[in-house]
Amino acid sequence: MQKNIRAAAVQMISSTNPDANINTMKRLVRQAAEQGADWVLLPEYWPLMGHKDTDKLAFAEPLVDSDFSETRCARFQTTLSETAAECSVVLFGGTIPLQSPDAGKVMNTMLVYDRDGRQIGLYHKMHLFGFSGLGE
Repeated sequence: MQKNIRAAAVQMISSTNPDANINTMKRLVRQAAEQGADWVLLPEYWPLMGHKDTDKLAFAEPLVDSDFSETRCARFQTTLSETAAECSVVLFGGTIPLQSPDAGKVMNTMLVYDRDGRQIGLYHKMHLFGFSGLGE
């Protein structure tokens, strides 16, 4: 028996204000769920678009376990988990800035949460500042 999955790709214009971006993300995920989405995919860096790449350093979170014992340090992760559970969707969290072991860098990380808000996947990529184009 094949189960159909309805996916929604969220488009949003993120700003330098994480609180506003979080509110927009929640509204759009709720809207997608109300329209029948099973999976919701967020864009890269939905929680923050800085004036410059290094602005993300101030908002980088440590990766936390799914018990969220450090929620005050993991606002973006907590929000993704709670939104997935509230809307009962699998939420592909676009990317958020996580702390990197390399000074002056962040991990550009996509986290995936199930319908109960449990983290079920992640993908890290190193965010390299100063990309200048095809010559690299």
